[in-house]
Amino acid sequence: MTMMKFAVTALILLAVSAVSSAQDRTVRRVALDGAQEVVAEINGGFGTLYLKRGSGGSLMTLKEKRKDEESDETDIDIDYHVEDGVGYLTVDLGTEGADDMNALACLLKGNSSRTWYVTISDQVPVRFDVTIGAGKASIDLTDLHVREFNLDAGAGSVRLKMDSPNREEIGRVGISAGVGSLRTEHLGNLRFKVLDFEGGLGEYTLDCTGPLPDNARIATDVGVGSLTIVLPEGVGAKAMTDDNWFSSRKMYRFIRKNDALYMTPDYDKSARRVSLDLQSGLGSVAVRWAK
Repeated sequence: MTMMKFAVTALILLAVSAVSSAQDRTVRRVALDGAQEVVAEINGGFGTLYLKRGSGGSLMTLKEKRKDEESDETDIDIDYHVEDGVGYLTVDLGTEGADDMNALACLLKGNSSRTWYVTISDQVPVRFDVTIGAGKASIDLTDLHVREFNLDAGAGSVRLKMDSPNREEIGRVGISAGVGSLRTEHLGNLRFKVLDFEGGLGEYTLDCTGPLPDNARIATDVGVGSLTIVLPEGVGAKAMTDDNWFSSRKMYRFIRKNDALYMTPDYDKSARRVSLDLQSGLGSVAVRWAK
C-alpha cells in the first residue's frame, strides 16, 4: 500500500512539473554580442509585465507565464542585431486574434492570462521605448544605465521606480498614461533635464525626488484625472498653469504671482531650480514636497 501511495504521489508530482514547464517557460536569452549601447523597444500586449535589472552576461532574458495549457507555442517575437556598436533590440509581447480577446477577457475579470518577466543588463547604456497595451506593469530601473526613457501605457496600472541615481544625466523622459493609474518612485534619480507627461483619465503620481539637475523642467498635460507631483527638498520651483474653472490646483509652499505663475519664496536663491508647466482639462493637480 505504501509503494502504491508513493507511485501515485510521484505521478502527481510529474504531472505538476509538466504543467509548470508548459506554463512557465524561458522564451529566450539574448547575448550582448559586443554592443556598446542598446536601443530597446518593448511592446507589451494584454497582460502583466515585470521589467528590471538582470544579472549575468546576457543583454536580456525573458520568461513568459501563461494560464492556458493548450499549446506550448508563443507569439512573442524578438529581434536583435548590432550595427556600428549599437544593439537594436525589439521585443513584441502582443497577442493576436483569438488570443488577444482571451487575454482581454481575463483582464476584465481582474486577472491576467499572461505574465512576462524581462530583465535587462546593466553593462551598457540603454535607450528604452516601452509600450503597454492594457494590464499591469512593474518597471524597476534601479541600477540600470538609462540613456533615454519613453513609456506609453494604454489602460491599466503602472508602477515605475528608480531607487539609485542614474550614471548620467539624460535629456528627456517621456511618459504617457491613458486610462488607469500610474505611480512613480524617485523619478528624479533618472537625472532628467526634461520630463514630459501626458495623462488621460486616471490617477497619477509623479514622485520626482532624487538628484534633479539644475533647471530641470517638468511639463504635464492631463485630461480628466488627478495628478500629484512630489518635489525633493532643497529645490526652488516655479510653475506656469492654465487657470480655468474646470480644474483645481493645490500648490504647497508656492506664492501666487499672477493668474498663471506660482513661485516658491526661495526660488531665486536656490542652488537647484525646477520649472513646472502644468496643463489640465477636468481634474486636479497638486504639487507637494517630499517628507
